[in-house]
Amino acid sequence: GDQIWLYPIDPARATRFKYTRRASASKMVGMSENDTLPNMDIMWRQNVKWLFFCTWDRERLLKPDPDNQPYGLLQECSEKYNSYERLHRVYNDPRVLNLDQLDWRP
Repeated sequence: GDQIWLYPIDPARATRFKYTRRASASKMVGMSENDTLPNMDIMWRQNVKWLFFCTWDRERLLKPDPDNQPYGLLQECSEKYNSYERLHRVYNDPRVLNLDQLDWRP
């Protein structure tokens, strides 16, 4: 299906990153509560290196569970905002670390 792109002009969120860095130049910057995933190639080209990004899981990533609404989600990609191909490409990008790659347990 057709995907909805809320940030078609700024897919790396460069503008948001620039203003956030200006307010806090000595700190690392995270992108919380984003809808579509950032474009990693554009991020690197524009030197927009978010410490982390956290995409909304609701319809941004997963299909709603019709038997468990309003909050239940199926373990299936909704593809409304992020295609399965895009999810796979971003989370398997060598520049992206995922939780399973970190030794975070005590």
